[in-house]
Amino acid sequence: MDSRVVVETTSSQALEDFEYSALLVPRTMLRELRHVFAGIDLPDGETIAVLTCQKASVPLTNWGDEEAAEKDRLLERFLVWAKDLRSKLEGKGFWSDFTDPCTGLPYNGDSSGSIYPDVDGFERLLRYSVDGSMGCRIMSHPKWRFSSYPATFFTTAPRQELVDSLKLTNGL
Repeated sequence: MDSRVVVETTSSQALEDFEYSALLVPRTMLRELRHVFAGIDLPDGETIAVLTCQKASVPLTNWGDEEAAEKDRLLERFLVWAKDLRSKLEGKGFWSDFTDPCTGLPYNGDSSGSIYPDVDGFERLLRYSVDGSMGCRIMSHPKWRFSSYPATFFTTAPRQELVDSLKLTNGL
């Protein structure tokens, strides 16, 4: 197992068609995240990205009413999940935040104007393939292909605290 892996890809028991993986953020990516989460101490070797992916009912490669409604539904599910996990970690005194998948900006913290593209994180950390031929970069999930919705959560909580909180949040 890669030494950066905190939690291998796991399916949530609380949410259907919802997967997550947790990995230590590499130094090269950490430099970029420090611009996204300006003013937050993101220590090298201690900052963890929790990459989430949900199965969409339709491929998210087109722009239309059906795709927009599905993105909204999946965004709401992610927000409920992320707020619950953040509450657990912050209740123990650990920093955490997540980016809005629509804008790439921090959801809770101050914005510096720098964005975090979820698709890039999946490509860099999980080696998912990405297609840019449709006008924007779209991630291809190994099973769900383009019927997938990526979103990312970040924390500086110790590994075991994150693992324990993930288990509670995901019904494990």
